[in-house]
Amino acid sequence: MGRTIAAFVVTASVLAASPALARTEWIVDKTYKTERPTHLDITGFAWPFGVSRYGGAVWLGMPILDSGFIPLNDVLDLEVGAAFISVGDEPSYVAVGALGGVRWGLDLTEEWQIFLTAKAGYRFGLGDDGRNDYLLSFSVGAFWEISKSMYLRVETGNFGVIQGGVVFPL
Repeated sequence: MGRTIAAFVVTASVLAASPALARTEWIVDKTYKTERPTHLDITGFAWPFGVSRYGGAVWLGMPILDSGFIPLNDVLDLEVGAAFISVGDEPSYVAVGALGGVRWGLDLTEEWQIFLTAKAGYRFGLGDDGRNDYLLSFSVGAFWEISKSMYLRVETGNFGVIQGGVVFPL
């Protein structure tokens, strides 16, 4: 748990020091987006502490509440997808997981959004050491809109301490 908190603090510090935040107007208390796109996210993740864990995932995010549910500039999305997971120094355990859940996001600026996710799913083990089990995943992260057709995604959580990828609005 301490490592996850440390990774979160580092991620938040990097985001807070970003030049994009320094020159962009804060919009937390404004409503500037009323429609939000469905998006396809492609991410990779790593867990470099103890037994190594790495992999990748593909997520489809669909807005449930475009204008959120609090009087701030927030959104609630449904995210569903699949992840490839390898655990061990020599891929001693390989699995494919199917997960779904929610992502609550808060727009800080027109380019930056911070978010929390909660997902549940099932992991299907492959190979001789294949174990099947249920998954719970929680994370905190941010989107950075680098263009209207692509965002960057960075997050940390119990699924992978270091997670990052690209997002394509559909």
